[in-house]
Amino acid sequence: MTDPAPRRQRPEIRTHLRDVTSGDGGSTRARTSRTTGPDRAADDAVLMEALGRGDIQALEQLYDRYSALVFSVSLRVLHDPQLAEDVVQEVFLRLWRQPASFDPGRGRFISWLMSVTRNRALDELRRVSRRNRSEDQEDDESNPLD
Repeated sequence: MTDPAPRRQRPEIRTHLRDVTSGDGGSTRARTSRTTGPDRAADDAVLMEALGRGDIQALEQLYDRYSALVFSVSLRVLHDPQLAEDVVQEVFLRLWRQPASFDPGRGRFISWLMSVTRNRALDELRRVSRRNRSEDQEDDESNPLD
């Protein structure tokens, strides 16, 4: 009997995030947080503040903490693992580029992140749908039934 395959990591996204943010990135080993509930919400807010100051390690910690959840939500909307990975990358790039878009006075970070994820996944779904309709229309025009 063989051992089950190890849980798949998505290092290519982390590498790309590190390249885009122009930081040295430090260690890419996974960090885990044992905080839960209100402590985690406070920790998330602290990480977002650090992100606003350009702290790449804050982005890495948020990625380690939430990338699987962002991927799961994206996959549930898109039903395509590659598109879901693209959404994960775009969501975390948005965190890096626009950390001030999160307002802790309006709610918890996790709620905001899931909203951003869902909206980005729906945008991607609409884009794919438009592309498919356009391709179908081109096929219909090039192959008339007359």
